Amino acid sequence: MKVMRSTHISLTSAPDRIASHLHTDCFDPSPEDPELWSRPNANLAVIAPDNSRRFERRRNPPQEDRPAAEGGARSESVQSLIRALAIINHLSEAEEGVQLTRIAEAVHLAPSTVHRLLTTLEQERYVRFDTERRLWSVGVQTFVAGCAFLRTRDLVGIARPYMRALMEQCRETVNLAVQNEREAIYVHHIEHPAIAHSRARPGARVPLYCSGVGKALLAAMSDGELDRLLPEDGARRLTAKTIVGRSYLREDIALIRERGFAVDDEEHAVGLRCVAALVFNEVREPMAAISISGPATRISHSNIPRLGELLRQKAAEITAKLGGAGPTALGDIEMTSGRAALTGDA
Repeated sequence: MKVMRSTHISLTSAPDRIASHLHTDCFDPSPEDPELWSRPNANLAVIAPDNSRRFERRRNPPQEDRPAAEGGARSESVQSLIRALAIINHLSEAEEGVQLTRIAEAVHLAPSTVHRLLTTLEQERYVRFDTERRLWSVGVQTFVAGCAFLRTRDLVGIARPYMRALMEQCRETVNLAVQNEREAIYVHHIEHPAIAHSRARPGARVPLYCSGVGKALLAAMSDGELDRLLPEDGARRLTAKTIVGRSYLREDIALIRERGFAVDDEEHAVGLRCVAALVFNEVREPMAAISISGPATRISHSNIPRLGELLRQKAAEITAKLGGAGPTALGDIEMTSGRAALTGDA
């Protein structure tokens, strides 16, 4: 059956006027034809198999096309915003462009609703339409908005509630550090009220090769970076347990990658142990390291696996909150000539 669009024509129109509109507005309906879904108030002229003509109003919109009132409080504009965001989220997860009908199925809306929202988003450049392939994808303004988030995100502010929860769970000091060449710099820490003051004050620096946060950061580096940043054999020992030989450090780094967290076993300070895991950015590079530190009498060797797993979980939650993505374990790192390539999802 063919459908013809005839706008502003009533059943009482003159036969010649009807024929004129039927001739010029005839088209075959298709689910992918946006014009079919974008004229909610148009009259449709339907040609039956016997060539007789009749006019019908466009069918009532599907139930999901009507604003759904939850308790009568949500306005139509708020609902449209939620629907538009659902469309953008779906397009952002697709590797290629998506057909209109596929988007409608994914967000559980009528094609007419989806097309109206897409058209508005396209005007604001949040989505774009490939006219040749008839596919929709995210637009440049979505990228601009994402970059604004990356510029304004607050590492310490985002990590703080997760660090506090970890401190309350473990009853030990929790630290956050970032890399600066051959050192790690502490940028924040949260102490348990009943614990003695920590040595890892914000602004304090520790060598990468003998600290928990430092060794975690080293474990995400490529072979080339390790050659540049690892100390030469014979480097200064801070304690009797400090690992200084390059070959021994590489063995320790391989173990860190295998289990997914680093351990400082009194290597930086006598009587102090530290367990650390990584926070990743949006391009799967290490952004920071989070650690639990405390006296060796409380952080026993038997307790290290449990603390390490807790750290990995919290680090993954901070990574997700920052919009980052990282490996399920440091063992998923594939070494390249440049930065370490990370595989897997956080």
